[in-house]
Amino acid sequence: MGGRGHARAPRGDRIVASAEPAGHDPHRRGAVAQAPEGRELIAVLDTGGVSALTPTSERGRARLRALREVVDDLVVPAAVLAEGVLSGHPGRDHHVRRLLGLVAIHPIDADLGLAAGALRTQARRDGADPPPSGVDAIVVAVADAKAATSDVVIVTSDVDDLAHLAAHAHHAARLLVHPA
Repeated sequence: MGGRGHARAPRGDRIVASAEPAGHDPHRRGAVAQAPEGRELIAVLDTGGVSALTPTSERGRARLRALREVVDDLVVPAAVLAEGVLSGHPGRDHHVRRLLGLVAIHPIDADLGLAAGALRTQARRDGADPPPSGVDAIVVAVADAKAATSDVVIVTSDVDDLAHLAAHAHHAARLLVHPA
């Protein structure tokens, strides 16, 4: 993550956040693909991504370490916090707060809200019933804004809805939706 002082894998060994490779199974966990050398990679987490990467177990810690080694930054849109990432359980919430201390919390402004609304409208026009949530649309809108200058992988437990939204993003070719 840019400027946070952790070790990263060499750029040639990074996850790619562009169009999915042929035969890619969006529900398979693990490495996605290789990123081209010299390109920045950002991971945007939704609620499922936060939950999966919360370091409450050795598995969670290992997954977080592995992701931090290949991305330049971890981002959580502020709207994700409204979905109840804190459970009220002191032990779990301690670990969630530790994770939130490692990520950039991305504020949501009017432009991002309108972009998210446009993504949801397009999903409804495509027949999504029910349409993806407003928070899912905000996650994709933030990822799309980041994809203007970087490759972006969205880490989610809701692959289908976020992939549907991401397909309509302005920078869809630089977005990859990956299961948490």
